[in-house]
Amino acid sequence: MKPTTSQLYAECQKLAEELPNFLYEPEDLAIGCSNTQGGDGRYPDNCGCIVGQAFKRLTGELVPEQHDLAEVTSLISYKVVQHDSCLEEIKSLQAKQDDGYTWAVAIKFKA
Repeated sequence: MKPTTSQLYAECQKLAEELPNFLYEPEDLAIGCSNTQGGDGRYPDNCGCIVGQAFKRLTGELVPEQHDLAEVTSLISYKVVQHDSCLEEIKSLQAKQDDGYTWAVAIKFKA
């Protein structure tokens, strides 16, 4: 079953509590979500994007490579995630994470 956006956001909140000081430092934001690149274990050395990591926890899978785009809206439009609520919160979190805020700080911003 596909995760919903509210489930995805709830998992992002858990990640922010568990790894409050984690900084997402992609080599190139233009390449999209680093969670299509793999990584083993619950906390791989490079967790990648918080949304991709939450997706992995909920589904046990990486973000499908063909949906390797930078925003959660692409996951909805490609029907990998079902929209129910919390979309603006996820978008805000993702933007702040990409701006260099830790997960604990990024989760506090409101859309």
